[in-house]
Amino acid sequence: MFESHEELVEPARGDSVWRYMDLARFVSLLDRSALFFAQAALMVDKWEGSLDSFGVPLSDETRRHNIEANRQTTYLSCWHVSEYESAAMREIYQREGRGIAIRTTWGDLTASVTSTWPITGGKVNYVDPSSTVPPSRMFQSPFMLKRKSFEHEREARLTLWANGNGGPEERRGRVPGVEGNIFYSDESTARPGYSVKVNLNRLIKWVYVSPDSPEWIDETVAGLVGRFGYEFPIVKSDLYSDPLLR
Repeated sequence: MFESHEELVEPARGDSVWRYMDLARFVSLLDRSALFFAQAALMVDKWEGSLDSFGVPLSDETRRHNIEANRQTTYLSCWHVSEYESAAMREIYQREGRGIAIRTTWGDLTASVTSTWPITGGKVNYVDPSSTVPPSRMFQSPFMLKRKSFEHEREARLTLWANGNGGPEERRGRVPGVEGNIFYSDESTARPGYSVKVNLNRLIKWVYVSPDSPEWIDETVAGLVGRFGYEFPIVKSDLYSDPLLR
């Protein structure tokens, strides 16, 4: 279930949020009725989870240990906040016209979570790494900070924590890695992600197919939605449409 937290700034409930994915991920979403939460340590941006409390240098062994433990036990589902479709997100996450975008609202996204695992989340704050960021006592807070180079993502995130025994649970106030039973010396041994159950009828408001997708892709998406028993509106994106042909 989703739980708001006073230290995390959320989008307004009615704000539109988007998730861009390839066709395989969309099939998995329909099949499992679950969102995939990816391990923070495996994200492309290696600064994930390290942008708070710059007063302690990264060379400090304890801090480095705690950051890495936190990165390996924090899992993220990332969304783009905008009332409009994003050309940048299309280019980054989709190729050859085979991408899917699902659109919903922040309120429906958070309300769709049916898993009993505690989920929190909010908007990402884009900061200058050379500045001092006030430290937070909340473990998820470092994952709500990214460098200004990523501002185009306009991201909001859901976060999940999993303990060293492989099961999601609440933090309960402990510092990860200190006891020595959470930190993985080899990132490959940590679980790459978790599937979190959601109510798809509540989650998905529209399915957008790529503006340059071939007709067979459009038909395949419509067929998949119907085969799994859903009736989501399917929209052909007009992102690259020619205004002279309208």
